[in-house]
Amino acid sequence: MPTPNAPISMLRPDIGDAFSEFDIDGNAGELIGYRVLPIFDVQLQRGTYPVIPVEDILQASKTARSNRSGYNMIDIGFEDAPYVCREHGLSSPVDDRLAMIYQNLFEQELETTRIVRHRVLIEAEKRVAAKVFDPAAFNTTAVTNEWDKNHISDATPMRDVQAAKESVYARTGVWPNALIINRQVFQNLRLLDEIVDAIQSSGAGHATKLRDITADMLAQVFDLDMVLVAGGTQNLSNEGQAFSPGHVWSGDFAMVASVATSSAFSEVAIGRTLHWSEDGSEAGTTVETYRNEDLRRTVVRVRHDVDERLIYTDAGQLLTNVTTAA
Repeated sequence: MPTPNAPISMLRPDIGDAFSEFDIDGNAGELIGYRVLPIFDVQLQRGTYPVIPVEDILQASKTARSNRSGYNMIDIGFEDAPYVCREHGLSSPVDDRLAMIYQNLFEQELETTRIVRHRVLIEAEKRVAAKVFDPAAFNTTAVTNEWDKNHISDATPMRDVQAAKESVYARTGVWPNALIINRQVFQNLRLLDEIVDAIQSSGAGHATKLRDITADMLAQVFDLDMVLVAGGTQNLSNEGQAFSPGHVWSGDFAMVASVATSSAFSEVAIGRTLHWSEDGSEAGTTVETYRNEDLRRTVVRVRHDVDERLIYTDAGQLLTNVTTAA
């Protein structure tokens, strides 16, 4: 019987759907990159996207119309910004014999996909974190008293965040809707007197222990729509070296920003992830498999085609010196 000269790949939605909510495990479930820079689908692999000046969006206009006359005409300008979606992916083999030997212990193909997809998403998270926690890209303010256990009684995160919100509004006319922090900073905030006092006295809740102080409760305290807590962990060591876990999002920073909540490019937000699907990519990663009969194994491949872009950097205020240096 004739056989193909090259392996034929197969889409595996049966595997991919198992991870459709980005909750591969506890670590990947705390990845926030594509909430900070939400997915926006584009039709071309490379091209330009429109950036509408904030002043054009908020410009005052005369709307009154006289009888038998036309409506006032306005001209909405925009600038072109370039993008290039790049393919990111990894693959890993599943040996037939090993899968058979260990089949009573775990499903090797599923677990291999879990790990490969996790690595692809962690790399995406790292790209977003590097762009958003970048002092060279955003206006910055240094926190006077760090938000940690060394300043439980004198840290002022509410005032720090409020000042950052006002700075963003002064530049854009838009109030931020989000605070972006890593999990260690989140843990620290829940210890601070200013936060605990505000929760107990403002009706945001009646916290008696750390677990009672949630991200939603902090959002109420800061008068924001959301507090995005990044919990992703990476191995800081090179392959073959001793394991050294570390945060993907640095504890040195906190971002107060306007984060996109719609697909409209007229929404003033710090950025988006442009995603090109024409080559089979899916926003949450595409999972495929193909056979290598010579080696009697199935190869799992996970990929996506994206470009994480900052758009309105004035819509974010980056707070620095958030955690006391070691």
